[in-house]
Amino acid sequence: MLIAGVECGGTTFKVSIAGYDKVSKKLDRLETTIIDTTTPPETINKVVEWLQQKQEEHKKGDPIVSIGIASFGPVDLDKSSPTYGYITTTPKPNWHYADVVGGIKKAFPEVPIAFDTDVNAPAVAELASGHHGNVKSLAYITAGTGIGVGLSLDLRPVHGMMHPEGGHIPVPLAPQDVKDGFTQGTCPYHGCCLEGLANGIAIAKRKNISFGDIKNLEDADPVWDTVAHYYAVLCTNLFLIGSVEVIVLGGGIFQRKILYEKVRNATVKLLNGYVSKVSADTIKGQIKDSEFGADAGIMGAFYIAINNINKD
Repeated sequence: MLIAGVECGGTTFKVSIAGYDKVSKKLDRLETTIIDTTTPPETINKVVEWLQQKQEEHKKGDPIVSIGIASFGPVDLDKSSPTYGYITTTPKPNWHYADVVGGIKKAFPEVPIAFDTDVNAPAVAELASGHHGNVKSLAYITAGTGIGVGLSLDLRPVHGMMHPEGGHIPVPLAPQDVKDGFTQGTCPYHGCCLEGLANGIAIAKRKNISFGDIKNLEDADPVWDTVAHYYAVLCTNLFLIGSVEVIVLGGGIFQRKILYEKVRNATVKLLNGYVSKVSADTIKGQIKDSEFGADAGIMGAFYIAINNINKD
């Protein structure tokens, strides 16, 4: 059977189709395209046109049976809401209250569409893939210009009033930030929330460099210890509040591989033995890199589409 995945990004949309065997659970990616994010009508129309074209080329008698959409947010996940399937209060120009699901549903009215955030969906994918062993709960963190947190329990994304917004939790200042007077943060809503202190913009501001020059910083630069402090605070909270078994770290900031060990060590120190199942001996298997890398978003879209198939 044929399924489709759509990853909605602020710069580009990634759209892909795959074959899925419900018996073997095998997923076989067939084709992928990248579409520039312009206006909602133009972008969504291009997504629809590509999917319709590929459906004709690949269907072999079977149409697309499920579509998964993993989107930047905030988004409305409440199916009883008149704005379900919308990107809502984003600062991105033209995308404020953009109807993503509705635009695709018009072209595929009989196809079930799964819709979630671009962090919740990868959390489902990381859990469903089996890459992290026999665990039932997982958090996925992505870190770049923004910070997002997704949660999955028993292969389902966690929803409540809305979706998790872990990037905006208040966090204690790192000692070096206190010493240096870096106490304002960069978040326009909260100042010194996690995102305001640990995203790429905040790192660049500390070093008085451009965002693009972050990659040129040395691994030995003390700024990485400061950054690790904030992600360790997040991981500590996820272990304590979410009781997750595995935390996956992804996104551009975590291309800096030395951060993994720093975050692990700082998390163990913050927990201070309170959670017996998280220790220096176990932490490497509990705070991990993504198995999907740059494909985490589109794989998340596929896996929430698969959930729609498997629940039938």
